[in-house]
Amino acid sequence: MSRRRLVGLFLVALLVSILGTVSSHAQQTGSVEQDRAALMALYNDTDGPNWHHKDNRYTCNENWDSSAPLGEWDGIETNGSGRVTLIGLTECNLTGTIPEALGNLTELTGLYINHGRLTGTIPEALGKLAKLEHLILNDNQLTGTIPEALGNLTKLRRFSFGDNQLAGPLPKELGKLTELFKLSGYNNRLTGALPKELGNLKLTDLFLAGNASSLCLPSSLQTWY
Repeated sequence: MSRRRLVGLFLVALLVSILGTVSSHAQQTGSVEQDRAALMALYNDTDGPNWHHKDNRYTCNENWDSSAPLGEWDGIETNGSGRVTLIGLTECNLTGTIPEALGNLTELTGLYINHGRLTGTIPEALGKLAKLEHLILNDNQLTGTIPEALGNLTKLRRFSFGDNQLAGPLPKELGKLTELFKLSGYNNRLTGALPKELGNLKLTDLFLAGNASSLCLPSSLQTWY
């Protein structure tokens, strides 16, 4: 085999390797288009055309479902690469269910979809949001249980889900959220003893009033009160 042919084969192999690495990296970290698709899933699943502030003073959906940069969509913040870092749709009349596709927003640090009329469950897929620091879901009509997968959100600082219809015990996996300082789940249907693993946390705010009478605080955690 000639030297020129060997060099050609080597360059082809190198190119294939580079393309494979770039493709793998893109799959792991996501893309702006992937973020756009996730936001459109939220828009479609929660009646986006009718989003408006609760007192009807203004809408909350300007530039949604358009070709505008995502950072120009109402309630959306992006980083220098155009990736979504925050969804802020508080009191915007979201009606419907939270889509699993939000789990693809790999740069997301804040999710504020509180004070709406969201129903259904908290998606397991939210447990993939490794950079999430604030998960604010209070004052909706969410049902089901708290997903164990949320224990993967090791950067989470605030988790608020009060005034919903969530049931069952708090999962022990929440004890892995060592950055968490606020856990607010008042006025739900939580039951059982709080997991002793929550003793690993440095909580400064714990709000669980208004749940089932069977919800109890183990003696090992009563130093919080």
